[in-house]
Amino acid sequence: EQDYELARKIVTEMNRGPKVFRVTYTFSRPGRSEGRRSVAVIVDSGEYASLRQGDKVPVATEPQNHSEPLQYQYINVGLNLYASLRGPADDLVLKTKLSESAVEKGKRDSGKMGPTMRHTTLDIVSIVPVGKALVLGSIDLPGTSRQEQIAVTVQPVR
Repeated sequence: EQDYELARKIVTEMNRGPKVFRVTYTFSRPGRSEGRRSVAVIVDSGEYASLRQGDKVPVATEPQNHSEPLQYQYINVGLNLYASLRGPADDLVLKTKLSESAVEKGKRDSGKMGPTMRHTTLDIVSIVPVGKALVLGSIDLPGTSRQEQIAVTVQPVR
């Protein structure tokens, strides 16, 4: 009877489908074929993955008194991505938090030492079909008049 229970447990586990997925985000500008970019993360169902891609920008901080030299604090700019999956392969729920930030070129606030920062965030929960692209939305690119469309494709790894 123990062998039967073990075999039943193994078969049930095998029938659940894949648990590890490649989640690919594609960024494209509407109406343009060039400038398309993609990032991918591997996510285990029930877990999360995160990715940070970009630069660190030095920002001078005000010294406590004028005899001290300037000190710098570094701010991360670029792409930050968080993705989590839950549920079975035929009904996957994807939570995405995506943010893009940039330093506005050539513009500083009067009276401040630091640069002007632009930041856009997309925070969304979606039911995603495995193997098919799903458009999550469009965001304005920080510091520009351009937009990017964000699509996601989830594919089983194993």
